[in-house]
Amino acid sequence: MCKNKHDCKCPKECQDKRNTWLERTEKYVPIGRREHKKFIERMKSGEATIVLDRHLKKRKLERSVNTKDLLDVFYDGWVIERNKTDGPIALVLMGYVGKHRQPLHVVIHQLAGDKWIVITSYNPQTHHWKWSDNYNERVCFCNFDDE
Repeated sequence: MCKNKHDCKCPKECQDKRNTWLERTEKYVPIGRREHKKFIERMKSGEATIVLDRHLKKRKLERSVNTKDLLDVFYDGWVIERNKTDGPIALVLMGYVGKHRQPLHVVIHQLAGDKWIVITSYNPQTHHWKWSDNYNERVCFCNFDDE
């Protein structure tokens, strides 16, 4: 349910998008978990690589995210979204980092079989209304950033 139902300009559209998201999540997240686990195993054995996107490097500075936190989420986090379109496989990973255990989302895309790229990372608390209380499930699809 949209946390912004009192501010939501399109509550039905928002709910329809959430329902679609839930269906896709149920179908694709288990696949993403297997892909993530396999990729980590291949990284540890030196058979796979991960690179940092230029966009990520810029956002890391703006959002005060350090490389250790990114890697912590990459290795110890879990998949909360997986998308497969005509483009690359994309995963959103979730983890809690730092001394105060802040939530962090990390977005990775598969470039080729054993090469993935970290696209961006963000603290979901900056858009808290879009997420469940533990920040691992999208609950609002309103786009207040466009206003």
